[in-house]
Amino acid sequence: MGHGAPSSALPYTGGMVERDEQATNVAGADTPDPKTVSFSHAYAYKPLPQPLALEIVSDEARVRLWNILYQHAMQGGGIWITHPWQEILASVHGEFFTQTIDTYSPDREHVLRFKSIILDRLAFNYLFDLLLKIMRDSRCPGEFISDVATVFEECRLAYFVDVRPPVTIFPAVSQQEGHSLHKAMNEINNAGLIAANSHLRKAADMVNQGLWADSIHESINAVESVARQVAPGSPQALGSALNSLGRQGIIPSAL
Repeated sequence: MGHGAPSSALPYTGGMVERDEQATNVAGADTPDPKTVSFSHAYAYKPLPQPLALEIVSDEARVRLWNILYQHAMQGGGIWITHPWQEILASVHGEFFTQTIDTYSPDREHVLRFKSIILDRLAFNYLFDLLLKIMRDSRCPGEFISDVATVFEECRLAYFVDVRPPVTIFPAVSQQEGHSLHKAMNEINNAGLIAANSHLRKAADMVNQGLWADSIHESINAVESVARQVAPGSPQALGSALNSLGRQGIIPSAL
């Protein structure tokens, strides 16, 4: 697939960085189960797909994401975008790509504009921004969100999609880390730790934007929030709250 400069014929390119062409794999894969992989992968005629590095979205994933968008928006195979996708893509057109609404037409040609944008144009962070804009729309069908989450998992991206609202894309370098982070988010959610949940989602968004210091700050806020709820009445500062938990034996004092 070509990765040249954006064409001025398409409006959905202004101010957006082109995608990074360099893909780096992260080593580490278990012995394959012949029942779950292809014959070539199971018997080492082809290398197993490895978890991709952060900031990389493979060509396979981009193709599958484009296919999902097209299939959902153009159900029935006609020339017009189906509902609620007419409204969703109108919002994307005006609010995400900052185009005037009179240039929006709810037809197949409009959807096809997204093809080269998803396959070639958008750097990973802008692609994630686009997906989140769609998935966080209150009209977005749950099936679309589930399909996107499946692509992230099956294409072994170094990210996973938490489908609970507000839908969030979390970074995780390996599949194991992704599962661990997903489990932690489930436990936080089930415990009703709303503030910590919010801080961790913000931290994930900031990682995807490359705002490392802000992400660390939000992560610390998440820990502070949990510490204060576990030890009510403890001081607001993180260190003091952890010391209080240590004295009570709730966590190891060395921690």
